[in-house]
Amino acid sequence: MTDGAIYAAFSVAAAWAPLQWGALLLVVVAVCAPRLLPVIGRAAGRLLRAEVRRRAGLKVPGSPREEPVVDVLPPARREVGVRAGSGEAIHARERAAGPSPWGVLFVVGAAAAVLLWWLLRPR
Repeated sequence: MTDGAIYAAFSVAAAWAPLQWGALLLVVVAVCAPRLLPVIGRAAGRLLRAEVRRRAGLKVPGSPREEPVVDVLPPARREVGVRAGSGEAIHARERAAGPSPWGVLFVVGAAAAVLLWWLLRPR
């Protein structure tokens, strides 16, 4: 790696603002784990609401209300039945394994890499 390449890589990393890193993280989460977006949005909303209340001088609740404790019992284990008229047991059918997620992961990763290259390339 030449000195120019090191300087260019450092200047790009140093020039990025935290807001840009946050936007990049949001894009990565949206691509890799879209089900986390509502959870992140709710947490960000709570933090924003608390900050606005604090700055406005309103009362900020000290502790969130406690969630009730719920005990969940595991489902009862089913016993293997016997076919009518025969002594052989009925066994559950084994489900065939679904398609491997590696193809989807490869396509999404390649698309993300191309998108990042396109957005971050020097012009």
